[in-house]
Amino acid sequence: MEDHAQGPLLPEFAAIAPREYEGRIRRVGAVDAMDDPAFAAAVKATGHRNLIIAGVTIGVCTVSSSPSSAP
Repeated sequence: MEDHAQGPLLPEFAAIAPREYEGRIRRVGAVDAMDDPAFAAAVKATGHRNLIIAGVTIGVCTVSSSPSSAP
């Protein structure tokens, strides 16, 4: 999504958490993050059953991903 309307991730994150910044999943422009195969695979690979989902607005940024991320 960094080459879409949302724009690039803030470069300050690279200074704060460089390893995590480089290892981030560069999702496609899907509203539901779990519709992106790379993102869904990365979440599944963690083995975690609980996720913390955050966004700028609940109605757009998190509501679509929440139900589809349930195990």
